[in-house]
Amino acid sequence: MNPSLAAHLDPDNGPKRILSLAGGGVRGLVTLGALETIEHMLQTQAGDPRYRLSDHFDLICGTSTGAIIATGLALGWQVSTIKAMYDELCPVLFKPNRRLGVIMPKHDARLLEQSLDKYLLDTHGKPLKLGSDDLQTGLLICAKRIDTDAAWMLTNNPNSKFFSAQPGQTFLPNREYRLKDLIRASTAAPTYLSPMTIQISDGKHGFEPELGVFVDGAIGGHNCPALAAFQMVTLPSYGFNWRTGEDNLAMLSLGTGQYRQRHAPKIFLNKRTIAQGIGALSGMISESQRNTLLVMQAMSNPRKPWILNGEIGGLENECFTPHPLLRFQHHDINIDNDDLRERLKLETMKGSRVDKIRTGLRDMANGRKKNLGYCYQLGVSLGGDIALEDLFF
Repeated sequence: MNPSLAAHLDPDNGPKRILSLAGGGVRGLVTLGALETIEHMLQTQAGDPRYRLSDHFDLICGTSTGAIIATGLALGWQVSTIKAMYDELCPVLFKPNRRLGVIMPKHDARLLEQSLDKYLLDTHGKPLKLGSDDLQTGLLICAKRIDTDAAWMLTNNPNSKFFSAQPGQTFLPNREYRLKDLIRASTAAPTYLSPMTIQISDGKHGFEPELGVFVDGAIGGHNCPALAAFQMVTLPSYGFNWRTGEDNLAMLSLGTGQYRQRHAPKIFLNKRTIAQGIGALSGMISESQRNTLLVMQAMSNPRKPWILNGEIGGLENECFTPHPLLRFQHHDINIDNDDLRERLKLETMKGSRVDKIRTGLRDMANGRKKNLGYCYQLGVSLGGDIALEDLFF
């Protein structure tokens, strides 16, 4: 029998497993390729082809493209269903154009909204909400409310502070937010897609109506939502109250591809100020992700530590605390020529051609068919790095 949402969230119901999914635009296909391998591993282990990732993980969290995938998984979808959605959406939403994202966004968010409208409906044809019974397990979506400078972490845990309406509350309870709106908020990457407005207060009972303006969750420092998930399930204020320790809490984190965003000094200095700002912002997002991984690995003892930098490596056998606070494992790819040659079987390809593939993969809005195929192929390869011990206690 598959566990209920209440069983997944119950702190007294056995050890807990978390799946963390990073942002990265079309490179969400990297995540999906890896998840297909994980899904097959779990189905084989369970002896049940109907077994879903929502049966295995007690909380699935995501930012940006990771929020799309996390929501589908928490609804009990097969990975192939989400993959079909990406195959349909990415070439249209991220069709190449000449926009620079300065005067107007590079891409039309209405195309994403139309896709979400199609997929995120209940059996009565109504939009699914954060409090929907259709959600099979815990869900966490990260976004950034830009008008109040607040990182929002929204979850379907009924014990969370703002999930249900409280006496005298002037704003809508979190359970009433539509999933499609939360995803749109989490994916509103500046310059790529327009910000998302969500009704915070409906103006009833004499209160002023209020709208919140949201941008991509990566702007709130949660492109990799692993640390957000850890603080949410362990700090009493958030209402989860899960236990810490390697025997009580495990987290699998998946990235969408990392690389150092290097700038030649003369070229960077000669850029327009706005171009310098965009480059710096992008670098800040990738640095915050590395810092997240540093903290997570410093609280745990990963089987295969992710290399953070040349000074500290992967923090092998280094821990903030006397004992690890959880089991944590991060898997990702390096979008550099060496990793691409190995994972994409490009050993004999000329360096200039590999350079072109690498450049295409580093563009998170590259919706060209070949690039999308490479993303998925990289994900399948990444799935081969994942061991059963990363999934089980």
